[in-house]
Amino acid sequence: MLPRALITLGLLMFVSLLHADDVGGRQVLLGPGANPAKLRITSNTDRQTWRFDGDVLEVTVVPGKKATPTLFISPSEGAWDLSAHGHIEALITNPDTKKPLRIELRVDNEGPWQQKPWNVEFTRVLPAKTMPLKVVFGHHYGYKPGYQLDPARIPKIALYFTDADQPVTYRIESIIAAGPAGEVPPVNKAAIRHIPPEGYILGGAGVTLSEKQIEARGGAQTTLVDHAGQSALDITLPASGGSTLALTPVQGAWDLGNSTHLAVVFTNTGSVPVKPAFFLQNGNRDESTDTYATDTPLAPGKSATVMLAYAAREIWQGPQGDLSRHAARRGTHGSRFKSDKAARIAFTFEHTGDARLRIDSIRAGVITAPLPEWVGQRPPVPGDWKITLRDEFDGDTLDTKVWEPIGPNWYGEKKITRYSKDNVIVGGGTVRLRVEKRPGWHLDDPATKHHADYAAGMLRSYGKWTQKYGYFEARMKLPQKTALWPAFWLMPDRGPDAGEQWKRQSTDPRGMELDVLEHLTRWGPYRYTTAMHWDGYGKNHKATGAAVYFNPTPDSWITSGVLWLPGELTYYVNGREVAHWKHERVGDIPCEVMFTMPIGGWDNEKRPVDSELPADFVIDYVRVWQRADLPPGGQP
Repeated sequence: MLPRALITLGLLMFVSLLHADDVGGRQVLLGPGANPAKLRITSNTDRQTWRFDGDVLEVTVVPGKKATPTLFISPSEGAWDLSAHGHIEALITNPDTKKPLRIELRVDNEGPWQQKPWNVEFTRVLPAKTMPLKVVFGHHYGYKPGYQLDPARIPKIALYFTDADQPVTYRIESIIAAGPAGEVPPVNKAAIRHIPPEGYILGGAGVTLSEKQIEARGGAQTTLVDHAGQSALDITLPASGGSTLALTPVQGAWDLGNSTHLAVVFTNTGSVPVKPAFFLQNGNRDESTDTYATDTPLAPGKSATVMLAYAAREIWQGPQGDLSRHAARRGTHGSRFKSDKAARIAFTFEHTGDARLRIDSIRAGVITAPLPEWVGQRPPVPGDWKITLRDEFDGDTLDTKVWEPIGPNWYGEKKITRYSKDNVIVGGGTVRLRVEKRPGWHLDDPATKHHADYAAGMLRSYGKWTQKYGYFEARMKLPQKTALWPAFWLMPDRGPDAGEQWKRQSTDPRGMELDVLEHLTRWGPYRYTTAMHWDGYGKNHKATGAAVYFNPTPDSWITSGVLWLPGELTYYVNGREVAHWKHERVGDIPCEVMFTMPIGGWDNEKRPVDSELPADFVIDYVRVWQRADLPPGGQP
């Protein structure tokens, strides 16, 4: 436990800061100066208990399988009028000296929870620390614009605790309303993204660098110069060698998500050969592209363009040994670089003697690539293959012998997304899964008791068609609107004799979720992930997978597939192998085929932009093959 004196001192410092910073004053809802008798405290579970220790509310949670432990704090009568203030801030102590504590703070208005009349933020309270958690009215999820809360009527505040496998106690030192009415949270500079105009970081019309974006080391000297009417960077390199150069955005990161590569044009303006090399990094230096360089040293007076691909040269290879580590095989991590968060271009130089070099331009762009002839016609490896499922989506109706257009809502921002059969649209040789702003009930059925603002489409072969092993392929067109999560995946289905759906589709034992393609639209159009999940989705859950970059075809379709053999998985995009895993734990339960497009995702915006909707995930065909020598299994 933390010494009480330290907690009290920290609280006094916190309160004094509020006095100093907040013109509108403060209103103590819980803590020093508040009357506990004027509060009503409830919980959604009997696994959570609480008591007042002086002014401090001490909360204890024990493990269990019931609802996420939520503590509700309300005035004993009516609602709080906090209209004079701009935020609510809780001060929380984590007495545990080893484990962090994840807490969410939600501030409510009246109204059905399905309509989201609330703002929420979360934090991780570090071990043996007392830390603040603030909700700014009208903002949520990292102080992004959210529901426009009415601070004049706040009927309750909720604190969510993320379950642990051991009893946990935490302390709410205070809850205070403060800040000026209409408060606007500060801009998170690390979250700023710059999209280079026409892809140019350097060299385009009107595009230049500032001196503070240039980091020259090891004796390198740089000068911004005019070359052919555009800005360029002149570099002088001393004979001693070892010079490096880095270019960074003014703030935050470059968003290069609309490109597949970075092209840099070098000119040797000196008298000795120079071999430049460079790579891209995120803020985390482990998240880098491969290094690219000129094929040979650049001779004096010569120019060369070097193309850096975001895709890794080495394909991703799955983990071996201890699968709980989830790590790829050493040296085969695929691409860890995130193109929407490019924070640094790092250069090195090989030369003998004093050298000079000019960077004429740096531009992000797209390279298209034709498909190999086998794509869509056969699997990528030889064998006695027979096509077992072929749906071209011709006509204007869905083949209900194979597909179901509705299903459960397990993932994404499920509180604002519902599935409707009306959002699965067949026509023109394709099927479209549509997301639109259309409030209603999940599955269009009030009995589900799940109401949401946005309707989405899904397609699944559950209970109608499954297969164990083979090659599974689909040709798709991905949407590029805010906060969407289109996916092509396989889920185990043991058949009706296995019992309820969660038992039929469990990934434990021997089952495995195979995510052939998961695309979060905030990444840009040329990046997605593959993934494998197994051993359930609880405390024993395990997963691994790869980030994938791909060059589009000239017509902008993407063809993605997985070759599933006993103990082996190989993933392809547009005919190129991108990930491979050979291990005895690869699942051997027949799988259904699924296409979904919920809202959200783990690294995505949480809500769409209504003016961008409707948005479609378009599927041109689904084709599945089986090899004659593979063990039979599934439901044709």
